[in-house]
Amino acid sequence: HTRERYAMWRDAHDLFGAGGGAVRRSTREPPGAGPANLVVSPVRALPQPGLLAALDRGFYLACPAGGVFVDQATGHFAVRSAAVSILHGKAVATHPLVELRGSLKRLLTGLAATGADLESFSLDCAVTTPSLLVHRLEIA
Repeated sequence: HTRERYAMWRDAHDLFGAGGGAVRRSTREPPGAGPANLVVSPVRALPQPGLLAALDRGFYLACPAGGVFVDQATGHFAVRSAAVSILHGKAVATHPLVELRGSLKRLLTGLAATGADLESFSLDCAVTTPSLLVHRLEIA
C-alpha cells in the first residue's frame, strides 16, 4: 500500500517490481501490470454493413461495460458489453448485458475481418480498435 493519497509511477517499481506495460485505473491507485496502449489498425477494413453481412449468426457487441478481465496464468479473458443478436447479417434482438469470454489465442486465431471504424475505449487501459469479426468465442 502507498502512504500517500496519490501514487506516482516511480512508486510502482517498489510495489510491483519491474514489468512491461502498466495500467492505472485511477490517479488514486498505483499502476499495475497490464496492457497500457493497444492499437489495432486494419489493413483491409470492411465498412460496418459489410462486416455485419459477413456474420451469418452471432453477436455485435455495441458498448463495453467495464474493464477486460484477463487471467494471465491461463490466457483467458472476459469482457461485458451490451449486444445485438445478428442473424444473416441483420439485427434480430438486443441484449443489455452479455459476457464475451475465451482464450486470447482463440481471439487472435478466430479473427476473420476488421471494420473501417476506429474507436477508442477505456477498458481499464487505452484500447483503440476497429470493429472485429471473430469466430468461435463464447457469449454468456
